[in-house]
Amino acid sequence: MSQFSLDRYRGAEFATLSNLPADFRAWNGILRTIGKAACGVSEDLCMVMDKHDKLPETPEAKDFIQACDYYHWGILSGPFQSAKLELQPFLDEPAHYGMRGLTMGELLLRIEEQIRQLRADIEEIQGNGTIDAWGFKLRSTSPGVQVPTASPYQLAHELLFALQGLESGLTDDPVTEKALLEGLVKRAKLDLPAPRKGRAKATTTGRPAMVYLSIVKGKIIFGASGLLWEQYLSAKNITTRARESRLNSIIGPASTAMRVLKAKEGEEQGEIVTENRRLAIEKTVLDPAFLGGYGGRGLAYKPLDWKPRLPCYFCQGVYGCVSVLDWTAEEKAKNLLDSK
Repeated sequence: MSQFSLDRYRGAEFATLSNLPADFRAWNGILRTIGKAACGVSEDLCMVMDKHDKLPETPEAKDFIQACDYYHWGILSGPFQSAKLELQPFLDEPAHYGMRGLTMGELLLRIEEQIRQLRADIEEIQGNGTIDAWGFKLRSTSPGVQVPTASPYQLAHELLFALQGLESGLTDDPVTEKALLEGLVKRAKLDLPAPRKGRAKATTTGRPAMVYLSIVKGKIIFGASGLLWEQYLSAKNITTRARESRLNSIIGPASTAMRVLKAKEGEEQGEIVTENRRLAIEKTVLDPAFLGGYGGRGLAYKPLDWKPRLPCYFCQGVYGCVSVLDWTAEEKAKNLLDSK
């Protein structure tokens, strides 16, 4: 872990809705994605505020609020307002083919309300949610301003870990590590509040597909995959570049280790794919390209349901990720087979 560093900030890159289809109804998917992502960031903000009513001025708190502000202006609100202007001639048209009822104007109003609620939540945490309202002193996001390379979802949980002081007293004891990680995934350690009543239920949109929590040298490491953006390619490309920037020092060695892993798998002549992959992992661990010590013992899970998963084939073979939970041989084999 020590040989790598994370690039935590980069210049803010704003999304655009260029090259949209000529048929205005084909924009619906992207517009709904923007609305769902706004609800997700709002849920992250409310989760933090309802757990801690006054945030201290810490690096983790600043990063979280700055990231929420960036997503609002650069990923969601700005592109939405541009689309709204383009769609003015079609406000009274049905929003869906062959269906009466919801008009484009009504759809836009619905999504605009979700974005407005996000802005209100950001201003609430900046003022009422920070000690002496230090949140209002943060720089408003504009193109080029330095913003965190991690998503609001990831930063919200890193902030909660820090506020709970979960790393204090951590040792190399596997039993202690297992208890802490299981507690985190069950949300018991964080004792997170229920979503606010009357709010739209958050989805996976704008959030990582998979998370891997591990403990490496007394630190809780929150590893997250790329974010899910459905048809919203501009947001997908921007957040992918941000993630690549964050992991810049790791990507090269990880690519090398992955090629080694695939080569080791290709050397196996057995008919059972899972056995070939198991042997490939064992051999890659002995190769100088292996990035052992970066993944460590941990738990993988999907953000929406928080159910534990096994680390994927590549995470096991490249980083040495090992689940702290006990899994059956059948579960392990299925996990290796399902990894693409």
